[in-house]
Parts: sequence; structure tokens; C-alpha cells
Amino acid sequence: MHNTIENKLLLIAAAVTVGMIFVVLYFYLAQQIKKFEEDNTFDPEEIVGHEGEVYLRIPGDHLGEGKVLVSHKGTVHELFAITDEKEIPTGNKVIIEAITEDNKLIVRSIQ
Repeated sequence: MHNTIENKLLLIAAAVTVGMIFVVLYFYLAQQIKKFEEDNTFDPEEIVGHEGEVYLRIPGDHLGEGKVLVSHKGTVHELFAITDEKEIPTGNKVIIEAITEDNKLIVRSIQ
């Protein structure tokens, strides 16, 4: 024989409770999945004012370009960089002051 719930009020309360649990679970899972849809496109303008590290030396006085590593939104980007100052050697920390039209960083040394 099957056990049944004789009390209809208790049965309704149990059904509503289980239904509410599933609704809350649905919205929680939907919110977690939505996090994967985050826009992670890289816009160089967003890193102006951030710190970076020289990867390849940067010749001084705009005489050439080097490379800088910049961490942004959990991703490390390797970008071309120039400076108005004297040469900046590999390993130095820099501040990104501006971005040129061709997306090169204009940096200054902070060491």
C-alpha cells in the first residue's frame, strides 16, 4: 500500500514549499550562467592611468617602440609602447599616460 498524506493543508504547504525551492534554484542558476556572458573585450582606453611592466626596452624620445605587459580584468596584455622620456629598460614599472591613434601606449617610468 502507498502512504498518502491525509491532511490536505499539509500537502498544499509541502507542494508550495518545494515549488518555491525550485524557483529560487532556477534564478540562482540563471544568475550564475549570466556571469559567463560578461563582456571581456579589451579597450585600450580603459588602461590609461594603470601600471604596467616593460617587457622589451622602450627607446627614449619617441625613437622607437618597446613592449609593455599590462594586467586588466584578469588578463595580461602585451602592447607596443613609446615614451617622451629617456630609454626605459626591461623590467621597469611604468604608468600608462595615453593611447595613440594606432593603439600604442604612451608611458612614463615610475622607477
